[in-house]
Amino acid sequence: MSRGSLNPILNAHRDELTQNSIRLDLVWSLPWDDVCNLPVMPGFALSDDIVEVPAEMVPPAKTKLSLRQIDFTKALPQSWSRSEHRSEMALRRLKRIALLDLTQTVKSNRKMSPPQALTWVSRTGFLVRAAKMALQIDTQEPSAISTCPDGVSIFKHLSPAAFQDLRKANPNFFQMNTSRLNAFLMMGLFDDWPAEDVSPKRFKSQAIQPFNDSAFSQILRASFFLASIQHDLESCYAEISSITEDDQGRYGQDLVRRVRNEAIQSWRGDVLEPGFSFPFELGVPGEARTSKFFSGWPVETLDGVKSLLLLCQCANAQILLSATAGRVSELKVLSKEPLKRSDDDTILVGYTFKETDTPAGEQRHWALPDHAVAAVKRQQSLLRTFGKTGRYLWWSKENNTTEISGMEQAVALFGSRVRTLNGVALGELDGKLTTHRFRKTLSRLVGLALEGANNILFDVLGHTDMDVTLGYMLSDAEFQADAEKVRQEHKHLLRVRIVNEIDECGGPSAPRIRVARDELRSRGIREDLGDDDPELLLAVLPNIQQVGPERYCTAGDMENGLCSKFTGQRDVGACNSSCIFRLEMAAARQDRKEAIRNALQLLSGDVGRGIRVFFQSQIIGHLSVFESMIDEFLDDKRFKAALFDCEKKLFTPLPPSTREKLAQLVG
Repeated sequence: MSRGSLNPILNAHRDELTQNSIRLDLVWSLPWDDVCNLPVMPGFALSDDIVEVPAEMVPPAKTKLSLRQIDFTKALPQSWSRSEHRSEMALRRLKRIALLDLTQTVKSNRKMSPPQALTWVSRTGFLVRAAKMALQIDTQEPSAISTCPDGVSIFKHLSPAAFQDLRKANPNFFQMNTSRLNAFLMMGLFDDWPAEDVSPKRFKSQAIQPFNDSAFSQILRASFFLASIQHDLESCYAEISSITEDDQGRYGQDLVRRVRNEAIQSWRGDVLEPGFSFPFELGVPGEARTSKFFSGWPVETLDGVKSLLLLCQCANAQILLSATAGRVSELKVLSKEPLKRSDDDTILVGYTFKETDTPAGEQRHWALPDHAVAAVKRQQSLLRTFGKTGRYLWWSKENNTTEISGMEQAVALFGSRVRTLNGVALGELDGKLTTHRFRKTLSRLVGLALEGANNILFDVLGHTDMDVTLGYMLSDAEFQADAEKVRQEHKHLLRVRIVNEIDECGGPSAPRIRVARDELRSRGIREDLGDDDPELLLAVLPNIQQVGPERYCTAGDMENGLCSKFTGQRDVGACNSSCIFRLEMAAARQDRKEAIRNALQLLSGDVGRGIRVFFQSQIIGHLSVFESMIDEFLDDKRFKAALFDCEKKLFTPLPPSTREKLAQLVG
């Protein structure tokens, strides 16, 4: 659900509360008998010590009871009995604060609406834990009489030193609750707080980082390997688990386990056979339930086979994450039958919770590439092998009452259970594996792919497949914004590089850019701007598009190059080295030098006239890009021999100085 949006079920409950004859903004000061029966949640009164948020009020992936339940008695110090008067008074105060937090919109520096249901549960939990410590602190300051009729204050009476100790021990409480408690005090909604300007705790949160190219390639390589052996693993698991007695008909657990383990050692499938090597080391249970890493088949136990299948489940999830850029909350609640045909495409039908106000989510469709469709079908097969009959696509532990898989934990475990053959865990290549990093990685790679600057997405997942899904990824406004940010950052860094290297660059566009660079540098000196100032760089290179390795087009939106059939349209495949908008980086110089050397070597032998003319034109074409490149070949006897009979009209596109030197050389 979007931040700040109101869950309609929770909102309806709040409306019901406000229609009560009791003013909720006065709940702190009213007699307990007047407020104790208020329905803080459906089926739970303010007087109840344990309150539960209904499952219908939260997203399906968050229905676990521990996420929805508040136990106010956890605020009581160990030496306090629930039956004591002081315990009752303290709990009443906390319940009043919790009800204020659930219902009141307040203003401090900004407007703060009531929280979502799970945020309220989380914040109340922090309140309860902080209160437990506060109730045990003996160091107190005299406090004024409270407007609350229940007992003495919990927080206001603490001395500055004691309050600081509370702050150090409860960082989450001071991060999540402080701003609203300050506002409650300022607006007169309650008075058990020391000041209106208590500073919230600020955590230095680190932004989620994408995987680097090497790590991402290895993660997906491991995922596709596991996909390739999943069918065999399922067959092995089904066959071996069907063994229920030894060869003498005995059913003892240890006897059966030994027979199963022996059968695994000789088991063969379509891919797996004894001696088959894995491209990774896979950590699964071995004999005596000890965890071991295997670099080939077989593993030792049926539990080991099952653990490999659970790694396959994680691999299927990672392939889907990489093909859809979906959020983990969306993948976790996919149904067992999520595929649907639409025209020529296969659609994944699921639900998103980010931009919707309803806890049930809003239906969303993803166009799936073939490899992602295969991942879904493999996952469905895995569920059948395990005999899973629940609602969702992912296997979860039998004692999981919500049936929602712990995908976040599984992905992190994948990072530690899968290692390269050098013994390096995937989670050590570029930091811990998390589901959020997949989406961040996809936004980076898509942004770079749109600029032609990085093809790893297509290399790993396939050009045809990814072309199908890019449009669907970019239809997500948040994802599109992230990708566009990466795209613009790449363009800025590219402009910085080009301007810094332009003196060594080639192509017809290079001289013009040098002149613009020099003019803008003089302006930058006058205005105290650096060479990497975005405004200056944009003026030097308003448009830049990669058309090949170390080659760029600098044509504007309304300019026609040699490849343009229509104004503003580019045919990258038809980019011509003599186009006035063509720019080649200094790194391309070496490639062209090597191409000239190869041509000279070939022309030094006995070749036909047609071949000779072809390679002469190739040499001239390479020389035309970098003006000074001819200087590196003037002393090479093969150079003059290769071009002495070259038609002079081929010299026309060469830079003047190159043309003059070549004319002097060949006469």
